[in-house]
Amino acid sequence: MQADHWIQAFPDITVAVIGDFCVDVYLVLDDTLSEISLETGLGTRSVRECRIEPGGAANVAKNLAVLGVGRVLVFGLIGPDLFGRELGRQLTALGIDTAGLIIQDTTWSTNTFMKPYRALCEEPRMDFGNFNRPDRTATGEILRRFAATLPTCQAVIINQQLLAGISVPWFREAVAALIPRHPGLPFLVDSRAYSAEFAGALRKLNLHEAAAVLGWEPPSATADDDYVRKVADSLAQRWGRPFFLTRGERGLAVHGPHGLELIPGIHTCGPVDPVGAGDALIAGTAACLGAGADPYAAAHFGNGCAAVTVRQRFTTGAPYPGEACQTTD
Repeated sequence: MQADHWIQAFPDITVAVIGDFCVDVYLVLDDTLSEISLETGLGTRSVRECRIEPGGAANVAKNLAVLGVGRVLVFGLIGPDLFGRELGRQLTALGIDTAGLIIQDTTWSTNTFMKPYRALCEEPRMDFGNFNRPDRTATGEILRRFAATLPTCQAVIINQQLLAGISVPWFREAVAALIPRHPGLPFLVDSRAYSAEFAGALRKLNLHEAAAVLGWEPPSATADDDYVRKVADSLAQRWGRPFFLTRGERGLAVHGPHGLELIPGIHTCGPVDPVGAGDALIAGTAACLGAGADPYAAAHFGNGCAAVTVRQRFTTGAPYPGEACQTTD
């Protein structure tokens, strides 16, 4: 079926996103009006523009909303700080249900990546939240609300990208325990460190993450199709569930009920920015799965979403349905 068939079903589905909710802050520096501080004698850094955007699981949720998914539910932790308040405001403005976004009053700062840019080049990043410690009261409430909404969902995305995030062992175990209780519900895992967990889920991972799961040496930058097939065969024997292997500009591979399909990357002219491409891919893939698509059709649409997003530079980005549909078709 054509991609627009699935897009037409998006307004009727509910997708839940649980995991690491982050904020990306873009600071565009311009030293033409910088001065020397009278107090310190050091040069100042003038910020011409400041943009605050959803990142991590929040960007996945944003992508789902932009794609037209009817109901997007989010479950995670934010801090009692300005970044958390702004993130909640932006998600609410997108029509996203933030009842599962819990504020932890102590030992938690909203995970924020502050990215200074000078002359279109990113300078060293400043990160907030690396010392976070989730407490059981806050995470227990998130899990309670998450479990209660699963019967209303058509797809679930489990996001993990932070080592100092919400995905501590007891949290992962509790989320994984919910998967076999909902056998008809597709759980799609995007985890940098714990893809081997979450039995019964579908996974989206890159070749480096796949090699780590298998205990192999990291792949070379020129890993070819034969290497991908070997990885896919090994993961298929281990998991017995569909999965998606991303390959950067080379596209992705999807292993489903009918074996492996290699989906080539979509050629993009001009400069690109890979930030947010994985979020767009998993959002598009999950939305299609929730609408009833098989893993292969879902992967093709997700690939188109990623191709749209990489054209959007200096932003986490998001694909609109028409753009993704045209790219896929």
